[in-house]
Amino acid sequence: SQKTLVPANQASAAATPAMTETIEIGGVKAYDSSLYARIDHGDKVVLVSSIWDVILSKLPREYRDKRLIRDHEGSEFSKIELTESADSFHAASHLILTQKNHKWSIDDGVAADSSEPISEIAVMNYISQITAARANEFVSDDKTAIGVLKPNGLMPPASQVKLYTGESPLKPAVELAFAAVQKDKPNVAAMSSDVQPVVRVFSSFVNGLHKPAKAFFDKLAPFQFKVADVSRMQVKTKGSLAEEALDLDLEKHGNDWVVATKGLQKRIDSVKLKEMIQRISELEAVRFVKPIATVPTAHDRLPKKIKPNDIAGRNPKQRLNQNLNENLNENLGQMTNRITLKRADNSVIFELRWGDLLFEKSDVSGLSPEDAKSPGQVEAQFVATETSQSKWLMGVPEGSMKDLGIHVAIADHQTQTETPIGSKVDGAHPGSSRPLATPSATPAATPLPTPMANFEPVKGSN
Repeated sequence: SQKTLVPANQASAAATPAMTETIEIGGVKAYDSSLYARIDHGDKVVLVSSIWDVILSKLPREYRDKRLIRDHEGSEFSKIELTESADSFHAASHLILTQKNHKWSIDDGVAADSSEPISEIAVMNYISQITAARANEFVSDDKTAIGVLKPNGLMPPASQVKLYTGESPLKPAVELAFAAVQKDKPNVAAMSSDVQPVVRVFSSFVNGLHKPAKAFFDKLAPFQFKVADVSRMQVKTKGSLAEEALDLDLEKHGNDWVVATKGLQKRIDSVKLKEMIQRISELEAVRFVKPIATVPTAHDRLPKKIKPNDIAGRNPKQRLNQNLNENLNENLGQMTNRITLKRADNSVIFELRWGDLLFEKSDVSGLSPEDAKSPGQVEAQFVATETSQSKWLMGVPEGSMKDLGIHVAIADHQTQTETPIGSKVDGAHPGSSRPLATPSATPAATPLPTPMANFEPVKGSN
C-alpha cells in the first residue's frame, strides 16, 4: 500500500510547488505485529505501528466530516426553534427558547409557560445535544438534486430545528431538518444548512430532540425565597391518624417563635422551626405536571357515577384503586395543607400548598402506539405541590413534606395554662416558648386523636 501526504502549508500556496512524500507500507507483519515501511523509495526500512493496518483498510467516505453543525459554537446561539409535525409518537408542537439579557424564556403556546423560570443548565445541555449531531451515513452528495429529498422523507421534513445568533435574530444561522422516525428503522434522513450532502442520523437522536416546555423549567426556583425576611407564619394541615391537624399563626419575637393564635397552647421549638423554613427553601421539583389553571376540581376528578359526598367513606386503599383505574394524570389530590410565610408587615413572601400522593403514568414519548397503550404504567408517586412562585402543579419526592418536620417544631403544650405573649414565667424571656412547670407530679396525658372511620394508612402518604 502507498499513502501520499501533502503538507497543508505548502499545498495551499499557489506560488510554491506542492511537495509530496510517499510512504510505502508492506503487507507482511513483523514479529510484534508491526508493519514494515519505507519513505520516498529510500534505502531505509522502518517499523510502524500496526494501527496503519486499520487506517489503510478504511474507505474514503470514512474520513468525511460527519458534523451537521460546523460553523458555530453552542454558546453563540440566542434562540432555538423546534417545529414538529404530528406522527405516531408525538403530537404537533412548536417550541421556542429565547435568550435576552442573558436570561432564557420559553414559549410553546401555553400561557403558563412564558413566565416560568427557565434553567440555563437545561437549555445549554439541549444546545450541546443539538450541536453534537453526527451523520452515520451519506445518502447523496447534493441535497439540491432532483429526486433526493422526497424519497428520503425530507419534502417536507417531519421536524426542523432552527438556531439563531445575535440579540434580535431574524434569520436562522443554522437549520436542521429530519424525516419522520419510523418503527424498527434505526436511521432517519437529515440535512443541514451547514453541509451539502443528505445524510442519515440515528433515530434515537431525533427522538431525543423532542422536549416539552416543562423539561426546561428551573426545578429550584418555585421554592426559593429570602429566609431572613420571614417574621410571620400561618400553618394549616389536615392531619392524619398519626398526626394532629394544625391551624395556627406564628410570630417571631427576636430569635424565638411563639404562637400568635389566641387561646391556643403549643410548644414551639424555634431552632427546628428555623430549620423547617430553610428546608422549604431547598425543596426541588422532580416533576412539573401541568398548569394549575388546567387542574380539574375535586368534583371533576370523581367518576360521574360517584357523588362527591360518597368518596368520604372510602379508605385510602379504595381511593388508590379507584385512582389507578381512572386517568392517573387527573388524580392530583386536593391542596388541603398550607404554609404561608410573611414579612413583619404581614405581606406574603411565599406560600406552599400540598395534597395527597400524586400517581402519574409513565411517559409514553418515543414509544410505539402499541406499547403506549399498555395499561397500568405507573412511573412513580410524588407529593402534589403548588407554590405562589409557580403557575404549575409540581411533584416533589415522596416524604418531602414529612421531612420538613412541622410536627417536630410544633407540638402540644405540656400544661393547660396559657402563657400570654410578652409575659414572664419563672424568669423566662418575654415571649419564650419554654413550657410552664406542672404542679402535678404526673403530667397530664396527651389525648390521642379520634380514629377516622374506615381509615387505613397508605405507606408513604402525607
